[in-house]
Amino acid sequence: MVACGQSIAHTFEWKNPLVEPVHILSAEPERPCCSSIALTSKEIQPGSTASIPVTIKPGLGSGDHRFGFQVGYRTSRGRSHTRFYLKCKLRPEWEIKRLGEIDPTVRLGNTAVFRYEIICRKLGLEGRLCPDRIEAEQPLQADFDAPCSPGEEQRASTATPIIIEVRRRFHVVVPGEAPKNGRAPLIKLSWNDSPPIEHPVPYRISRPIHWNPRALVIQREEFATAVEITLESLDLAFRVTGVDAHPLMGPASYSMEPSRKQTIRIETRDRGEGPRISSLVIRLDHPEQSEVSIPVLFQ
Repeated sequence: MVACGQSIAHTFEWKNPLVEPVHILSAEPERPCCSSIALTSKEIQPGSTASIPVTIKPGLGSGDHRFGFQVGYRTSRGRSHTRFYLKCKLRPEWEIKRLGEIDPTVRLGNTAVFRYEIICRKLGLEGRLCPDRIEAEQPLQADFDAPCSPGEEQRASTATPIIIEVRRRFHVVVPGEAPKNGRAPLIKLSWNDSPPIEHPVPYRISRPIHWNPRALVIQREEFATAVEITLESLDLAFRVTGVDAHPLMGPASYSMEPSRKQTIRIETRDRGEGPRISSLVIRLDHPEQSEVSIPVLFQ
């Protein structure tokens, strides 16, 4: 059985072996979150058979599952109940696996390539084979690496058809810029004979320059005070080439020599006017990060 994310239906046949009618009082699933049961009749005559349809909703779950259903009934002997169980081995219709290193970090300004493999399965008329097209939201780019390749043939039992499995690899080019709207961009895989699917590509941007503090909160004191900002590179030595300070800040002092760690000292003025909220921009000659912007709040 292929789990396609859709509901899967099955019908139990319940025969009444008694010489009197059986009155059905209730029908409940043991797992109402992902299964349901319906009644087509509330009375089963002697020797007759009633159909009891059930539905399971496995989502994209896989593996061995057992779903139970309880039916309450009444006869001349009193009330009782019986249980029906549906056992199934679920295989995902499709699944996408990330290949190679799983780290989703991309350096600012660089480009990374994430590699994936989609595995598709088909059982009889259910399921799907390899996708025909691939698209990607901006700023991503995506393409297939090779044609479809056959996977393993699987059979749940000797009485069931073979599950056909195929695989196709693809890659996604991720630029070194932050995702828009704060969410992971999507890739879209399409089939000529099946609905498309969308899959998120989460990643985060790693900046080569770290700085501390991340923001400045400065009290408007009667006399001037000084603040220090430390910048540190993860790889290359760099220089500070300029500082665009707030009107309430004095000139900045810093070393002109290249180093992986730089310290900037700035004095605040004891008088003057300027916006309460602003930013301090530090210009750098690092090849992957040309500036750092630090929020400033005057209180």
